[in-house]
Amino acid sequence: MESPVPGLMRSLAALDGILRKAETYCAQEGLDPKVMLEARLAATMKPMTHQIRLACNEATELVARLAMDETASIEGAYATFADLHSSVEKARAFIASVPESAFAMADERVIPVVFDEEEVDCSAHRYLTEYAIPNFYFAMTTTYAILRNRGVPVNKKDFLGVGGA
Repeated sequence: MESPVPGLMRSLAALDGILRKAETYCAQEGLDPKVMLEARLAATMKPMTHQIRLACNEATELVARLAMDETASIEGAYATFADLHSSVEKARAFIASVPESAFAMADERVIPVVFDEEEVDCSAHRYLTEYAIPNFYFAMTTTYAILRNRGVPVNKKDFLGVGGA
């Protein structure tokens, strides 16, 4: 299996970049950062802080499960912009520490995943493409949408982490 590390590293850096834009926007507009951090797209959705927690943990766990057949998560607070930047950096550090060679046997792994309270054994490819990557990008996209909805001047290049984001 090809390593998912390069794409995750770029996307986590982009996520940190859009968080920095949100932090700057709050300061420039005189907005309470807590309001931005607790923003949701809908009342039934989790707040932005939860989306960052999900993105960091999904990225970290998918690398751990594919490369080392174990789980991992990023512990700590998710209450301030500083906390969120720290969590993204911890996720990036963990992911970067896993050598590409660790994914050599990933295709042979069977990974249990819980779908609607039912555990299903998935091939590594299915786990990566149908569960882990979609969950990671759901959280990242939701964060981006929350920030756009709140007026933060982020764009597609910021989301993709290209061209001076």
